[in-house]
Amino acid sequence: MNNLIINSINKSYTDPTKKTLQVLQGFSLTIKEGSIHAIFGPNGSGKSTLLKIIAGQEQVQSGSTTSQKPIGFLFQNYRDTLLPWNTVKHNLTLFANIKNATNQQKTEALNRFNLKSHQNKYPYQLSGGLAQSLALSRELIHKPKTLLLDEPFSALDYSNSRIHWLEFLTFWNNHKPTTLIVSHNIDEAIFLSDKITVLSKAPTNIMGTIDINLPRPRTLEALKSPEFFKLRNQVLTLFEKGYE
Repeated sequence: MNNLIINSINKSYTDPTKKTLQVLQGFSLTIKEGSIHAIFGPNGSGKSTLLKIIAGQEQVQSGSTTSQKPIGFLFQNYRDTLLPWNTVKHNLTLFANIKNATNQQKTEALNRFNLKSHQNKYPYQLSGGLAQSLALSRELIHKPKTLLLDEPFSALDYSNSRIHWLEFLTFWNNHKPTTLIVSHNIDEAIFLSDKITVLSKAPTNIMGTIDINLPRPRTLEALKSPEFFKLRNQVLTLFEKGYE
């Protein structure tokens, strides 16, 4: 089985005063192949750093990660990854051509997240939510085996985010990429995932991992269920312990 494996990662930074800040210390986690695993924790707990390490964009002092290629990575600073001189359509087409995507994949990318109606706009003309959706749709074009998402729906209002959750899950149900999501939205983390790992403040410890046994395919009715609120309380309890 091609699980995403994070094995005893140690990662620290040195600040301008030469003080060492330990972000991740002996951090280990296994994400089951074809599942969605969410990470929930406070600012500064190393969540974004962890995604960059898996993607090979950050070096570690020790430890290793193992993941299936290709990797799709939605950055937290998603606007910086868009080409401002290209329209929505051309941002998608250029990436699709680099990845040798089919015409069908190009069409699917443009039809996701209501992007087609904005295809001739430039990134600076897009709202934060549309720009984020463009960056996400681009990462889905080549059907990655591993998908790393850093707060993928944070720029959307609550109503639109729920629509996008469902659209993303349609993609995931069809292709089953092994997905690791960083989220500060507890409802989003529960609704999308199979498991949630709750982190403490830095230096980061794993407070616990909770199985999300809500039935799939998920519908918005799940957000109103007693089981959903039970899971929400379990996540919050672990989160609060992480500050003690």
